[in-house]
Amino acid sequence: MNTSLRRTAGRAWLAAPALAVTVVSAVLTVAVVALWLNGVMPLALALVIGLGYDGAWLAALSYERRLAGRATTTPRSPRWAGCSGR
Repeated sequence: MNTSLRRTAGRAWLAAPALAVTVVSAVLTVAVVALWLNGVMPLALALVIGLGYDGAWLAALSYERRLAGRATTTPRSPRWAGCSGR
């Protein structure tokens, strides 16, 4: 087996639990939001709101992960960095 392919397969196995937890979390978030809003509005609209909420949360996590992966080379850090512990 190619060394590069072996590394890629190893990374996939490492990412599998995180991906599974993310999928379960997304499904449960949409389900809970839909159940909460179902009595107030149609189910289809409640599902769209749940998907929007979950998508925004995943985008925020992705952006934070991208920022954490970058090396900080500037002496100043953003003002909000002190709030997040960086």
